[in-house]
Amino acid sequence: MEDLGGFLDRGIRELGKDALRMVARRPALILGMKRLADGLAAAEAKRNRAKGSGLDVPPFMIASITKICNLGCAGCYDAANSASRCTEDLPAVTWGRVFAEAAGLGVAFMLLAGGEPLERQDVLDEAARRSGIVFPVFTNGLLIDGKAARFFARNRNMIPIVSLEGGRQATDARRGPGVFDKVMEAMELLSREGVFFGTSLTMTRANIEEAASQGFIGMLRSKGVGAFIYVEYVPVDGKGEDLAFGKEERKTLASALDGLREGVGGIHISFPGDEEAMGGCLAAGRGFVHINHSGGLEPCPFSPVSDVSLKDMSLKEALGSPFLKRLRESGLMGMEHLGGCSLWNGRERVRELLRRQEE
Repeated sequence: MEDLGGFLDRGIRELGKDALRMVARRPALILGMKRLADGLAAAEAKRNRAKGSGLDVPPFMIASITKICNLGCAGCYDAANSASRCTEDLPAVTWGRVFAEAAGLGVAFMLLAGGEPLERQDVLDEAARRSGIVFPVFTNGLLIDGKAARFFARNRNMIPIVSLEGGRQATDARRGPGVFDKVMEAMELLSREGVFFGTSLTMTRANIEEAASQGFIGMLRSKGVGAFIYVEYVPVDGKGEDLAFGKEERKTLASALDGLREGVGGIHISFPGDEEAMGGCLAAGRGFVHINHSGGLEPCPFSPVSDVSLKDMSLKEALGSPFLKRLRESGLMGMEHLGGCSLWNGRERVRELLRRQEE
């Protein structure tokens, strides 16, 4: 039976092939995508060497590079984590060091989030220098102007992923009046500059019919969107639990994505996806880890607890976190849960693990 590492590596290789197929008719993008695919293969080789020396390097990382945001969306997980609001953002030079270490260890994808990551152009400049890593940049799109679009056009390893909640009504209800139209304008700017970009859709029981429909996704494809990431809603503020996915909604989404791949094309990824097929949640280093804006290495954005900080240690040292190891061995990663995050639903047990370690 294929182990998790092999499963993820194979998935990354397939993702690279899908990206190359997508840009086959866009000569300006072919060379950039070929370089990205070569970089993914080189990263896999580095991870395999690290594993041979006893270090498991996750292929994915999420870095929330700032707490600053120009929106105040309802249900924002970052805003719900009040403890992190009291700490300062890491300086760009430290992020640059982390990116360099990640490249050396074989990290393939580092998702840049926030806050609003476009508020930290100094950090984006550091990321752009690491061409061996793919950096999807999760942005609300409001800061994408001509200058930002040209930045992404110059740096093909930086892939803007613009967030939506569905159509105009759903997006403006959660993000603010006029946001949907501004995002459409941002997409036009990116498309005009020949940028490969994607969109992130927060999926709920209320919007699944629209947000995963052929009509809506087809409209976004016509705007130039090449990749779609469907993120299950997690009720981090204690509200909207009736909106969270259950098993039936996950099955419905999986079926819809199969139809979209055939019907409208593009890359379609659901998160967290089929955890059962992967032996449980991929957080805590099984498949990815999260670095918060002040340098704490955490299991996941929805599980903001940490025993190590990249302010005062290397990424390689931090990946050896005793807390993450105990969490992976605890059984919490595979438990049944409501919504997209088993660690969020088991957050009290996660915190108890850390408390026991500190005693």
